Amino acid sequence: MDSRNYGVVSIRSLCHFMMAEPPFADHPMESIKVGNTKVFLMPQAFHNLELNRSDKLCQADIHMQKLWRSHVAERAFIITYCCILMLQSNSRRLLAQKLVENMRNANHWQAESSGTQNSSSTWRLARFGC
Repeated sequence: MDSRNYGVVSIRSLCHFMMAEPPFADHPMESIKVGNTKVFLMPQAFHNLELNRSDKLCQADIHMQKLWRSHVAERAFIITYCCILMLQSNSRRLLAQKLVENMRNANHWQAESSGTQNSSSTWRLARFGC
């Protein structure tokens, strides 16, 4: 009856194709009427279509919330990771400065002494302070 074709497929054949897919697969063809410019739905078909739409919207909301929470958690992790790296770097720097200071003091002490200590005991003194 409808002689107009949009592209390759007519509107009527597209509606018949959609009727084979959920949520209309379990409804008879009488639940949808296809006119020339409009598609008329029976109340049960409209209700099923709205249920399907609300399910899709709910799934989209959940997906967006999941992405946002993941983004926030990742950002917090990166900030924490950078702070930990900074603390480790500063603590290593302070330990290295202390080691250099002990080694300088040991070298100064060794130069003032009579030179009876060997190099391993000087290193032990600089490293551990004993």
